[in-house]
Amino acid sequence: MDATQTPKILVVDDEPPIREILKFQLENAGVHVACAGDGAEGLQMAEEAPPDLVLLDLMIPHLDGYEVCRRLKSGYATRHVPVIILTARGDIDEKLKGLENGANDYVTKPFSMPELIMRVKNVLSWSQSQREANPLTGLPGNVSIERELTQRIDSGDPFAFIYTDIDNFKAFNDYYGYAKGDEAIRT
Repeated sequence: MDATQTPKILVVDDEPPIREILKFQLENAGVHVACAGDGAEGLQMAEEAPPDLVLLDLMIPHLDGYEVCRRLKSGYATRHVPVIILTARGDIDEKLKGLENGANDYVTKPFSMPELIMRVKNVLSWSQSQREANPLTGLPGNVSIERELTQRIDSGDPFAFIYTDIDNFKAFNDYYGYAKGDEAIRT
């Protein structure tokens, strides 16, 4: 997965064999895995140390998966944590309810482990690109640019690099206002 930082996944499922299989397979795929056996425990763990992704069963004790997902998505520290629902409930109404409560993906049990790992990788990759994007322009931000530049330098292959700066832009913002400055940058 991401070579610069090992992703952290929280698995919330009340079935110990499922937790053990997921932990083993995901750790073999290169991620750190923490596990919770019920909704209240999972929510507390996510709030105390927000993971990079939550794999969440719907039918869990104390707080069901819908409520856990809703609370994660409404919490300040956890609202950007992607959630993949992993459940035996496969009918369309359940899937829609999960997605309406903020889930990023929905996988039904029994599941294919290679497919699940690919979905996890895709959601982690998407989430990382969203965090690294410049919020104003949506273009790659400083972290993405620095990583790409480092990779190109380390490769030894020739490449071109252009860095553009707008002189005296603070004066533009001071005179026209930040809304106009933001509009000029987006343009």
